[in-house]
Amino acid sequence: AVMAVLSAYPTGIRIPDDKGRLPIHLAFKLDAEDEVVSSLVEEYPEGFQVRDDSQRTPLDYIAESSERNWIEDMEDELFSLREDRIESEIITLEETLAELKLTIRDYETILTKSSEPIEMDYDELQGTVRITEKFRLPSPRVSIK
Repeated sequence: AVMAVLSAYPTGIRIPDDKGRLPIHLAFKLDAEDEVVSSLVEEYPEGFQVRDDSQRTPLDYIAESSERNWIEDMEDELFSLREDRIESEIITLEETLAELKLTIRDYETILTKSSEPIEMDYDELQGTVRITEKFRLPSPRVSIK
């Protein structure tokens, strides 16, 4: 049932109840199944740092539970999620940098070879202005389409 609610209402994972508890708090308090806990952690790992109205984090509820030792497993899972996100962000930044380098190279080529005004739409013009200011390049002669 929890998985169905999570699928239908994914933002609900960030909404606390009347005691300030997130679903991750309740999952540990009620000793939820591993699949439920893993999904909650994967979807909102920051929830581990949220304190409820009693100033308890989800990890405090784990400590109260004598049936399972979640702490090591969850720390490993959080570390793995962070590594995946960092790798993904690095790839995105590398792709953005490569695109920017190509854009600058293309822009420099246009500037050196073109004596005619360059036709651009307004958004392209705004991007060109940002590039010329950031990299201190000469401004091209532009006519707006």
